[in-house]
Amino acid sequence: MTTPIFKAVLRNDVSAFLDLVQTNPSVLEERNHGESFRGTVLHLAVEAEHGELVSRIIEFRPSLVRSTNCDGDTPLHLAARFGQASFVTQMLESGQDLCMALNGQGETALNLACANKHLDIAGLILEKTRSITIVEFYATIKEDTTDLSRRMLEKFPNIAWHVDGEFSTPLHFACDVGNLDIVKMLLGLDEILAERVNKDGITPLHLAAMKCSVAILKEFLDKTPRSFNTLTPAKETVFHLAAKHQNISAFVFMAQNSELTEFLHRTDKQGNTVLHTAASVACLSVSVSSFASQYLLRLVQTKPDSL
Repeated sequence: MTTPIFKAVLRNDVSAFLDLVQTNPSVLEERNHGESFRGTVLHLAVEAEHGELVSRIIEFRPSLVRSTNCDGDTPLHLAARFGQASFVTQMLESGQDLCMALNGQGETALNLACANKHLDIAGLILEKTRSITIVEFYATIKEDTTDLSRRMLEKFPNIAWHVDGEFSTPLHFACDVGNLDIVKMLLGLDEILAERVNKDGITPLHLAAMKCSVAILKEFLDKTPRSFNTLTPAKETVFHLAAKHQNISAFVFMAQNSELTEFLHRTDKQGNTVLHTAASVACLSVSVSSFASQYLLRLVQTKPDSL
């Protein structure tokens, strides 16, 4: 059953709200447990976008800024999700630690702001927070918010070397989602990042070959050509990976570069050449790529013992 204080907030009745608080300040500590809404009066005021009440509640009971609802969301989580910049600004005055609070899904307010395309709010939070997580940085990469990613790297450059539970770096993630701008930024910070392997022994470049990102492959070739020397634990080259994942444009791009053609003759741990791998997934038929099939056919004719 909804109590008088929640009814006043829901109706945006500031006068009734003030009367109730002046009569009994403890009403601000009440929580609603109904099916339609579960949380504090501040959560409700934020959800209802009742600006004056949000300000009054924070003024009377600042501790409610750190309260959580049934989903583990603080009022800041809600404001970030719904794009309420003025509410976010008020709440951030309560301290930097609020920026790092996790809800029941393990999300920060910054995660939610990025996921819902509220980049102005994400920027406000970034200005206040004293640290960011790799998951928060991933959120900016996934949403292709280049300016925000750049600001994160400028403020927290060490995030480039952080790893997630899979031992993948932000460069792995950028290659996986095909974000060329972030790849350029990260390789500009440290080219060695190109050779970092995750728990499966896969480098960022391997992911680029799997995902068929020619522009990203070109960036690696220009900035860190030696990264093409790194093989997978199965001794696969980037050509094996491109063929296995049927990424013909990536295969063709690499095959056209004389610096990389030596890798066409390599065999994997099972003794398979690139041609064997290509044939096993039937990705080099004329209907898919006449260039690639002709190229490998020429290799067979010129170096039959190596293929």
